[in-house]
Amino acid sequence: MKGLITILELLRLSVKMMELKTLSFIETQKEKLNTLIQKSLILIFLMILASLFIGFAIIGIFYGLFLILSIYTSKITAVFILSFILLLLGVILGVYIHKKIKEIKEIL
Repeated sequence: MKGLITILELLRLSVKMMELKTLSFIETQKEKLNTLIQKSLILIFLMILASLFIGFAIIGIFYGLFLILSIYTSKITAVFILSFILLLLGVILGVYIHKKIKEIKEIL
């Protein structure tokens, strides 16, 4: 009879251990999910910023072309330089976002 009680106790303990392992697994998955959510929110913000940079750069290039047609030569170089700086910043941000998305895919 004592042997049966011992076996039942061992089974109960093994079930408790499995519950604890499951709970710790859930906690680690929850932490991973929280970090993924934080990283994805930051990436969404950076994507919006990069698209704004590129959009303003395209608008600036067209504005510079308009200035060329209007013969306002003093503003042309400033507009083109600013537009290409914005375009460069947008492309750099795009490359950074692409690398971060690859990191997130590796985590998943």
